[in-house]
This record gives sequence, C-alpha cells and structure tokens, in this order.
Amino acid sequence: MRTPLWLTWVLLALGMAQSEAPVRLLALTSREEGGFFKVLGELRNPHPEPLCFVQVDLRYLDAKGQPIEVERFTAREAGWMPSDAVMAERGVLPPGETTPFLRSRDLAKLRARPVKIEVRAAGLRLRSLETRASIGGFVARREGSFFRLTGFYTASGKPAMSPKVVAAIYDQSGAIQNVASFFLTSDGTPRGEPLRQATPGQRYTFNLLLAAPVGSMREARAWPSWACE
Repeated sequence: MRTPLWLTWVLLALGMAQSEAPVRLLALTSREEGGFFKVLGELRNPHPEPLCFVQVDLRYLDAKGQPIEVERFTAREAGWMPSDAVMAERGVLPPGETTPFLRSRDLAKLRARPVKIEVRAAGLRLRSLETRASIGGFVARREGSFFRLTGFYTASGKPAMSPKVVAAIYDQSGAIQNVASFFLTSDGTPRGEPLRQATPGQRYTFNLLLAAPVGSMREARAWPSWACE
C-alpha cells in the first residue's frame, strides 16, 4: 500500500511534492512479544531532497518463501491481505537523515508465524524544506526497565506543526529494540497539553520514559519530527 493517490495529487498540485522515491533500509529486527509480532527497523533518505509520508510496506513469508496473509483494515478495503504497512515515525525526513519504524501486529491477525520479512519503503519528494528542527542537550539514562530521555527541541525556518520527539533503544549488537513517539507538550511531560506548533528559535524541553526490553541495552537516540504541511 502506497501513499493514497488523492493525497499524492493534492501535494503535486500544490507544488509541495515531486514524485515518489525509495528509501534505504539500514537495519531490521523482529520478535514475538506478548502475543504480538513486532518488526522494527531504521531507514535513511539517500536523496538530495527531503521526503514526507514515508511508508514501509511489509511482506511476511513462511519457511517456503510464500506470503503470509494478514487481517487488515484500510481506507479502501478490509480482510485478509498478502502484505502489511506502517508509516515511518518521522513526518518529514531530511536528506541523509534516518528514521526508525515499528509495526506491532497481533499474532491472531496472521495466518502463520513469519520466518522472513520483505521490506520496501518510499516517500514523496518535497521541493523544499522550509521547516527544520533539532534535538539538543539530549541525555538518556537507565531507570529500571526504562530509559529516561531529556533534552530540548528547537525549530527553525517556519513553525514546526504537530512537533514530536521520536526515540529508539538499541541493544549491544546495534539492533533496534523499541521505538516510540512523544508529542511536545506544554510542560514537557506526557501529562501536559500537546502543542499545535513549535515556534522557531524557542526551546521546548522534554522529559520522557521509554520502555527498555529485557536484556542489555546499549543506548537510546532521539530525532525531531513535525508534520508535512
């Protein structure tokens, strides 16, 4: 499943997007956990243009290499389908930068347990990057079965709409073990009111907890995200 055709035409008509472009898969891992099959990975934008609406298409395969059907509900259809899909965590992916993704699928929605996964990812090229953002003062420290993530988010250029912090945890081998997104709030914690936009030049602090799976986790990383407007 790709970016909806109507949305593609709207972006093209407005002059915001040019065409669809493939995204490079850097890492992929999967596991069963609590009755779910989780697929986690990281993508890189190899193009000189920024991308938006990056979508990850997944095919679950059995031991014979045959597609495993998954029960899904999309805007156009519902039922058992030969593929799955999820959006990358970052709304806009600048040139050369990376984004994690996570697909958590109920095992009851799969015809069989996957043995292999095929991944294809692509996004829409943007003609320009009028909004930028960065994460500063980032600190990640272990607190029991969590990582506490603190730092600040700063936008530049135009206001960053629906700003959020995307975070991932990596194990000793460098494989992603958890991914989550947190919208910026009025007080920098999940208890605050979500912010509609981040004003350029203003620092927005965040103080978040990200669950760390059992085992030896090496590090946590964070990226800025904002909506493609």
